[in-house]
Amino acid sequence: MPRRVTNRGEAESHSAFIPWEAEVFFRDHPQERALYSDFSAFLHRLVPDACLRVNRTQLSFFLDTMFLAVWLLPRKKAKPRIILALSLGRPAQSDRVMASTQVSKARWTVHIPVEDVKTLDEELAGWILEAAEKAKGH
Repeated sequence: MPRRVTNRGEAESHSAFIPWEAEVFFRDHPQERALYSDFSAFLHRLVPDACLRVNRTQLSFFLDTMFLAVWLLPRKKAKPRIILALSLGRPAQSDRVMASTQVSKARWTVHIPVEDVKTLDEELAGWILEAAEKAKGH
């Protein structure tokens, strides 16, 4: 089973469920929590050995290094969504990309909104697998 790294550095086993730390993260955001539940199962199928670290502002997923973060946009009247920040070796070219920032010579952070389960598709799976592969070899 994969390991979950809590915000205190303790490791535990888990399957594709939402750990209590993530429940606390989404406490005031029930619609985003539902999106995250679908995303969590999607991610677990793609990268079952990813470790999760929950911070105050984001959920971070690691292999050898961090490859993915999930965070929330401040929401007034906007549609509920979660934002994925993927660490890629290149900018991602797609209308779905919210922002793409070069953070070093060989690394880009690509922000992709997830607004519904239809967003969890082959294109997103490809980016996640690419980021995970880069995190393994780092």
